[in-house]
Amino acid sequence: MTSSLAPNYPAVKLPHPFLTVYRVGKTSSNGLVLTFDKQPADGRALPEPLHHDSLSWTELASPAKEDRPPILDNGPWARARRAPSTSFTWPADKLPTLAQIWNVVHAIYLAHPSNEYFRLSLPAIKGSELLRNQLIHTGLAINHPKKTARHLLPLNDGTTSYPGQGELLVLRSSFWQGAASPTGPRPIWVTGDGIDTHLGLSKPLSQYPAWPENFHITNRFPDEAVYTRHPVRQPKPRPGSIAYSRFVPEIDMHFSLEVVDYTNQGHLELFNKWQNDPRVAAGWNETGTLDEHREYLRKLHDDPHVLCLFGRFDSTRFAYFELYWAKVCICISLARHPSNLVKDDNSNHIPPQKQEDHYGAHSDPANYDRGRHSLVGDASFRGSQKVNAWYSSCIHYCFLDDNRTANVVGEPKAAGAIILSYENAQGLTIGKYVDLGHKRSVHSICSREKWFQLCPLFWDGREKPLESADRAAWNAKL
Repeated sequence: MTSSLAPNYPAVKLPHPFLTVYRVGKTSSNGLVLTFDKQPADGRALPEPLHHDSLSWTELASPAKEDRPPILDNGPWARARRAPSTSFTWPADKLPTLAQIWNVVHAIYLAHPSNEYFRLSLPAIKGSELLRNQLIHTGLAINHPKKTARHLLPLNDGTTSYPGQGELLVLRSSFWQGAASPTGPRPIWVTGDGIDTHLGLSKPLSQYPAWPENFHITNRFPDEAVYTRHPVRQPKPRPGSIAYSRFVPEIDMHFSLEVVDYTNQGHLELFNKWQNDPRVAAGWNETGTLDEHREYLRKLHDDPHVLCLFGRFDSTRFAYFELYWAKVCICISLARHPSNLVKDDNSNHIPPQKQEDHYGAHSDPANYDRGRHSLVGDASFRGSQKVNAWYSSCIHYCFLDDNRTANVVGEPKAAGAIILSYENAQGLTIGKYVDLGHKRSVHSICSREKWFQLCPLFWDGREKPLESADRAAWNAKL
């Protein structure tokens, strides 16, 4: 029976379309239990319960100093032994499901986001071995690494054992990649809300296998400097739908990515308002009329290589993003207005198409590498906590939307110290400088492996991220 809420645990809120809320409470024996709190009216019912009132666990506990292997021992077993541990338990006649175990792991990583993994002990009762195998086979956990032969402990029956034998390691990187996600093949954060309502499918699109790989060629010569062979891209989510959603506990809000609908007057007017804000225009150079911005968004809507999204905190749109497949990225300084046109040495206006540069030609991207352009239109949503929430979530979406995405890339201005510090905070490092037709950029990149090693989804407490050391060094020389 739950006696009180656990103060160190935030509310556990599922993403769109579910929005179900759970709370972590204390049991009479000082254990922890995840209980159902409410199902918001604008949320959708789950296909199965994700709480189990008789499934409890102990708070994560770090090993005593004398039990921790020395830091100079960095083998797999030693690293695992230094990790915190917990124990799950339940009545023998009330076996939890894998989905319910997943949600407890969810609660633990919301409360303890900095742990790369934790050790888990399951009770020695009927059904535990089944759950153990489910955790391993879905990739959410691995067996505790074995000790080397010199560390094995002899037993009376002639066998050997080692500390940690029988335990599991539950991996943070696996959890945030969607391992054992309870809503189907696509991780729960990219299940989406309304992305497929126009298709008339008998079951949600998220229940189908991943998009198959086929190739074709994009040839835009002579109008644009693009000729490349790349995978056929999956059709975009329905305009107006939610493509990604995640609850951010430190600000107690859901961050969501909403697909822009250029035919929606509200979407168009908001985009137009932001682009005509002098603060935004200084970076984007996209001032224009409603008709010009409608045409801008229509062209991107028809381009399979770019996905236009609004960023939302709860129901409020505050930012605009363009996510692109790096193989066919066009970095454009659209100069439609005479005041913004670039001139050559003889003061002649250069046609807009001559100001385009195929960024993919500078970086040799892999087939599924993806990049981002972003603007915050509502200044009230600036600040380090919120920036980290949307910055990390956009990258998270890039990696989850297609699990073949090996790298997330960017080409921010080389002089943009603030943006580069946020790139750096998310694990993107500067590979080189790139001189485009309209700006000097840096090529920033972070691999899937590195980003999920870091899992920088939660604010680290810094009001200003650390500046990239290599940028500071290189700028002194250029």
